[in-house]
Amino acid sequence: MLDDPSQRRSPDRANTGQAAVGDDYAATLGLFALLRLSIVVDGTCGKVYVKSHPRLEGPNPYEYNRLGAVFVPANLQSNNLIAHVVQGSPAYEAGIRDGDLLLRMGDLDVTKWRTDPRVLPLSRFWSRPAGTVLQLGLKRNGESLDVEVALQNIFPD
Repeated sequence: MLDDPSQRRSPDRANTGQAAVGDDYAATLGLFALLRLSIVVDGTCGKVYVKSHPRLEGPNPYEYNRLGAVFVPANLQSNNLIAHVVQGSPAYEAGIRDGDLLLRMGDLDVTKWRTDPRVLPLSRFWSRPAGTVLQLGLKRNGESLDVEVALQNIFPD
């Protein structure tokens, strides 16, 4: 029920965005799940009806990082984009390691990420379709290296 006190936000959780939940708590749904569902809430009877949204059934339309790595500056003043790689990911299998510096993608000089609007957001490159091949120029321990990585579906469709 909507007026159930156990479902109200508690003061200590108000700033974190977490809701206090009762014993019948089953799940938290993210935006992606909500887009794929038709939901009817009957507050009077305390029921929720859920049905898969028919036009979104089938392959996963959600865009996500198919590289399995991100490149971020060490702090707000840093110009270097540093790799953080998930072990076993396409990036890891291609030889990219934590701490590698990203210098370029194809012909794009990513060291100018602060001034070149073509660079950011990098996520648009990592969320391209599976099978897309990226040529990355990296620096590791002062030495330059070129890596070719094919994006892969990390999550099942």
